[in-house]
Parts: sequence; structure tokens; C-alpha cells
Amino acid sequence: RCMVVLWSTDSIESDWVKEEAEEARTIRKLVPVLIDAVTPPVGFRSIQAADLTDWDGSNDAPGARQLIADLESLIGKPRHQPASESLQSGRIDRALTERDAEDDPGGSSSDARNRQSSDSEPFDESKSRERILDRKFAVNWKTAAAGAVGIALIVGSVLWLRRDETDFSQIPTANQLPPESVAAPRLVGVGVNAERTEINPREVLKLSLKAQYGDGTQNEIKEGVKWASSDPGVATVDADGRVTAHQAGQTRISGQYNGLVSPEWTLVVKAPEPVAQPPVAAKLVALAVSADKRKLRIKEKTSLRVKAKYSDGSEKGLSNGIAWQSSDMTIASIGPRGELEAFRAGTVQVVARTGGINSAPLNVVVKERTLQPSVQNTDAPSNISPSKPAGENMKIASYLNRAKDYRVQGNYGAALAELEKARATEPSNQEIRKEIEQTKRACSAEKRLGRPGLEC
Repeated sequence: RCMVVLWSTDSIESDWVKEEAEEARTIRKLVPVLIDAVTPPVGFRSIQAADLTDWDGSNDAPGARQLIADLESLIGKPRHQPASESLQSGRIDRALTERDAEDDPGGSSSDARNRQSSDSEPFDESKSRERILDRKFAVNWKTAAAGAVGIALIVGSVLWLRRDETDFSQIPTANQLPPESVAAPRLVGVGVNAERTEINPREVLKLSLKAQYGDGTQNEIKEGVKWASSDPGVATVDADGRVTAHQAGQTRISGQYNGLVSPEWTLVVKAPEPVAQPPVAAKLVALAVSADKRKLRIKEKTSLRVKAKYSDGSEKGLSNGIAWQSSDMTIASIGPRGELEAFRAGTVQVVARTGGINSAPLNVVVKERTLQPSVQNTDAPSNISPSKPAGENMKIASYLNRAKDYRVQGNYGAALAELEKARATEPSNQEIRKEIEQTKRACSAEKRLGRPGLEC
């Protein structure tokens, strides 16, 4: 019906004892008992053993009560005396009294007289029945314990001697036994089970409670679990084991079932990650205007440049989107591409504007053109070329005017083409040469500012 294994300092070192105990554990028929203060071998520690290390022989000792309960769970409770046998209780009581006298032949004469006087007293059926039940209970449990120990030793010895002949594969497992012969395992502990130990605020995590039984099996407890959180401000848990995180921190969660409380399980709620801020674009804070030449002659031109300063400390040259202003358009005017042309003598202030920012004014001075007096040598033969016809002068003037218009528009290629026509008409004309030089300088200035496709 069952196997009782006695764990002692010797048995825990015995391989055959552990082998037999393992077979009994496999078929769920193992009843462990501690008779020495030892730790059971690995694999048997999850099954609670009756502790008889300091047993005084009393039926009320905790170890004795556990052993009796373990035996009853496997082989059933002892059958009590039927009520129909109470009519014979008087004769049984006297028989037990006589047997006690035979067991104690050296007793005093007063004990014998007491027994004789009890025979002569009137028969009390209730008292007699109580004595019978008490003595039968004492005899039954002692006989059962002694018999279980004897059976274990005998079976272990026989199997050890016949270990080479025994086919342990023929021993039925727990699944092969009839359902009525398998006793329900004892619940020995519970524990919290979860997929993770860290979650984010407002996240939900499902917990479960695992039951650990005396035969080493485990299963999940579906109902009847009481959950608790040590810090509900961090996370709460409902009756179904759903944990809801509220704020960053730690909390300890435990589950209770059938009077057993699980070890505390620690949950960490992580702090929310900071939201990445997009980079702030640098803002335009100032403009600075510069010129190739700040002193000009009438009809002379120069290129203007703009440098932008930003809030992050960076600087960059600008060529597009600039609005130019001249304080006096009769002295000098500025084209859309930043080319300043002088018309008459005076001082003019130039300002650039973009993105709602005005630059500091730049002063440009325009002077009168100086004429170089011609020195004639009366002794030398005259080499003065005859004056050009009026038609050629008008033709040259038209070339120059068109070249200037093209230059103001930023079409330096067309301007240079017109100037080349004028120079072909009058190669020695100084005004044409100067206009060619100014046009090339303006073209080079815009090319340095980053204007693509210029050929100067």
C-alpha cells in the first residue's frame, strides 16, 4: 500500500535506499520520516517528512500526527468498531483485563484485587467502550507504524538482493494506477510566476500563482487567489492577477492560497524615457555689407557682398533674396545682384535687407573724374589721328550703353561681347578698356560669391 523511508545519517548515504525511495516516489507511495537531524537527499527535499528525531512516544507529538496523516492519505483511516459490537464490550473488557494481568505477572496483589473488584462491579457499557477504543487506537497506530517500517525494510532487502532480476519497467506509474488508488498530493508551497520583472507606466502584466505539491508536481492555480501589492502607488494587482503600473518605482507582490503565502515577487516600474526634442534651427541675427571698392569715380562700378550671422555663431555669405537700398539713387544705384554704379560725385549709404534684418549702412564715396592734360611736342611730327566720324562715335556709344545694361542685369557674357565690338571699332579707347576691366571684376566677384556658370 505504501513505502516508509527512514532518513538517518546512514540511509541518506545508501544508494539502494535512495533507489527504492525513488521508485516509491514515482508511484506516489512514499512516506518519508526523519529519525536523525539530517537533510534528505536531492530529489526528496520537496516532500515534507514527518520529524521523529525527538519523538517521546506520544500520539500528540507533531511528527507522530503528521506520520499518521501521511499513512491515512495513502492507505485510508483505520476502521472503527461497529455499533453492533457494543453488546460484547463487557466480555472484551474483561478479556483485555486478563491479558493485562498475563502481561504483568509480577504485579502487586492490590492490582489483582482491583481487577477482581472491577469484575464484581456492575457493568458500565459506555466506560468499557471508551477503554476499548482508546486501547485499540493505541494498538492500531503503533502496529501500523511498526508494520510499515518492517515492510519497508523487508521490501528494500528483497529488491536489493534481486536487483539484477527485477524489471522496474513493470512497476505501474501513477498514470497507470486506477484513479481511486491515487491519493491527492499535499500542497506544500506557492510561488508567483510572470514573464517579466520590469514594465513601463500604464502597462499591464498578467501574473499567475504556481502550486508546489509534495510529490514534486506543479500546476497553475486558477481561482481563489488573494493578491497583494506592497505599494499600490507604484502598481496595483486585481483579483485575476493583472498588474497595472502607475508610476516609476518598486513594489513587492505576493499571492495567498489555502493559507499559504508565496514569497514576495519584486516588480520594477521604469521611469518614462524623455521625449527627444527636435533640433532648433539657427536664426538670422545680423547682416554685414562689404564692397570691393568704397571710393569710386563717376561711371565706375563695384560689387557688393553680404555676410549673414546666425544665433548659433555661424556665418554664411548670401547671394540671393537680398533687397538693396541706396540713400541717394542720383549718386549711385544698386542692381538686383549687388552691383553699385556711380553717377555723380557725393557720398551714398548702402543697406542690405533680408529676413526682416537690416545691415549696418556702408558708406561709398563717388568722386569727379580727373582729366589728364595732353602734352604736345611741337618739334615732333604730328601723330594725332584724325577724328572719328560722328557715326562711329554713336556706334561705340551704343555698344557701351548696351554693355552697361547687360552688366546691371548680371549678363556678363553679353556685356563683354558688346565691349569687344566697341574695342574692335576703336582699339585705343580708354573708356572701353576700363569698362571691360570693371565688367570682368564684377563677374569675378559674383563668381566668388558662389554664382554658378559664370565665364569671365
